[in-house]
Order: sequence, then structure tokens, then C-alpha cells
Amino acid sequence: MIIHANFAGCHPYLADGNPQQLLGALCFCEKFDTEHFVLSHGPVGSRQGVTGLIENVEHCLETTQRRVL
Repeated sequence: MIIHANFAGCHPYLADGNPQQLLGALCFCEKFDTEHFVLSHGPVGSRQGVTGLIENVEHCLETTQRRVL
């Protein structure tokens, strides 16, 4: 079990933070051999939720980069 900020069922506001640091933290959490993530608030998260959020943030960054460049 890992205690982490809320990410279950929501998407973080990327314009108000550092998406690369968020990805680093999520990838770090994903490496642990656990299936449950106790969040600061909201429902209990899962490994699948972490993986999905990683993919979503990566997609947002790739899409933004294509549109800017």
C-alpha cells in the first residue's frame, strides 16, 4: 500500500504544476509491488489507475508539443 496524493478518477490541473515531475512521481509509485494506493482524499486508487494517469499525462504532453512546435 502506498499513500499518495489524489489521482483516482480525476486528472490533475497540469497548467498549475510540473507535468514532468508528476510523471516521475507516478512512475516511481508504479514500480512498487502494490495494488492499492491510499490517497490524501477520495477513493482508494489502484495500479491500473496509476498506469492510466501516466498514459494520459504523456498523451497531453505529446499533443501539446505537436501543436506548439
